[in-house]
Amino acid sequence: MEKQKWDFKKVALKNLILWDNNPRTFDKNYPNPDEKEIISRYQADKILRIAKNILKYQNGNLQPGELTVVKKGKNFVIFDGNRRISAYKILLNPELATDKKDRFIEVSQKVSFTDKKELWVNIAPDIKSALTRIDDIHNNNFHENWNPTAKTNFALLNIDGQIKELKEKKTHLKRDSLYKKIKSFVYNEEVLKIINDPNEFKITSLERIVDSSVGKEYLNYDFDEKGEIVIGGDDKVFNQVLKKIAEDVALRKADSRKQHTNEQKLKYFKELFKNMGLSKSGQDKEIIPKTKRGTVRSYPKWTRKKILPQLKKIIDECYYLDSQSFANARTSFARVTFEAVLKYVIDETLWKNKKLKNYNYFQSAFFIKKRNKYTNFTRLKTLFMDLILEAGIKKAFNDFDLEKLHQSIHNYRIGIGPNESISTTNNLIPLIEFMLQDEADLLSLIDTSKLV
Repeated sequence: MEKQKWDFKKVALKNLILWDNNPRTFDKNYPNPDEKEIISRYQADKILRIAKNILKYQNGNLQPGELTVVKKGKNFVIFDGNRRISAYKILLNPELATDKKDRFIEVSQKVSFTDKKELWVNIAPDIKSALTRIDDIHNNNFHENWNPTAKTNFALLNIDGQIKELKEKKTHLKRDSLYKKIKSFVYNEEVLKIINDPNEFKITSLERIVDSSVGKEYLNYDFDEKGEIVIGGDDKVFNQVLKKIAEDVALRKADSRKQHTNEQKLKYFKELFKNMGLSKSGQDKEIIPKTKRGTVRSYPKWTRKKILPQLKKIIDECYYLDSQSFANARTSFARVTFEAVLKYVIDETLWKNKKLKNYNYFQSAFFIKKRNKYTNFTRLKTLFMDLILEAGIKKAFNDFDLEKLHQSIHNYRIGIGPNESISTTNNLIPLIEFMLQDEADLLSLIDTSKLV
């Protein structure tokens, strides 16, 4: 059989599709992003510079940079050149901009082309060939090297044995776990912007401080064989300290040069714990490896795709509120989180091409007051609970007392302790995981015959 060859030809802009697995922007917590979401993950200033560069040559034959694509039906998926195509698309439609929209609107007024404009592209014969090409370009000093996070995202695609050595693979898995963990915390606007930008945030500096013998001793954690974080001490202390280190790295108060030797790292951690009023001895507990059974976790995991970022932020705020200092707030927020997740599931889950909220079965949970639509969450919880087929899960929903949580919000005489706060949010974990499991799996575990 004759081996397929690369092709080189012109393709119209309207037929060029952004790659949703692009290592520069990939976020496995939010898979399958749409075009606007992909573009929003790029640094607006960079796209704006590319857009201005495109306008310089829009009336000539010179094309800024080459493009590598793979054919998909009548269209072509961009494997290399996604930022350039994002700039073209945003010039044609400034509404795709989520940042600096006014600037993009201004430059778009100078555009003299349409989506029928044709660009030269390198058409790879298959995905493997395209990946090999971009690996040469961005990982082997052929062109512009990716940042460490992008390299990890690319490696974790793990297509056709992309990661050849186990040691290298675990390095990427550990980096992915660390970055995912620090992105789950709540920061001020300045720090958040840096941490969410892999080009700005020095993940390798964080790794060298945290993934060291000194870092592991003070934080009392390790990684399992899959690169997942295993916390041996107090989860709260681990999260507090890791968040502070991430902030220090973001603001350049800590880096791998200032904390290069073990002596420098030891000094850094001693000062850090002292300034935070923490004791290292509070972390000195035996690390218990994660197991499939009997594992106590402090944050829910879900398998449902395309969870709204706003919903994840609510869950994050609930689980990263300090139970020692904000026990009442964390307990109260458990109800807010439960209601937000339940409402999302009822609003967005489809059964026979119809959203659950639109079935008559759920209508008694909704009411109109002064022309506004409201939800009776106690009623909504009961209706949803009655659909659950598994007795154990149904009991867990029944035991999660919304009225008690309501009292913790409105009755100032009620005092919630740290242990009760943690217990409440831990009890919420299986409920969130049940509701936010894969949509098809959820529907298979409820009595859909009642949906009329």
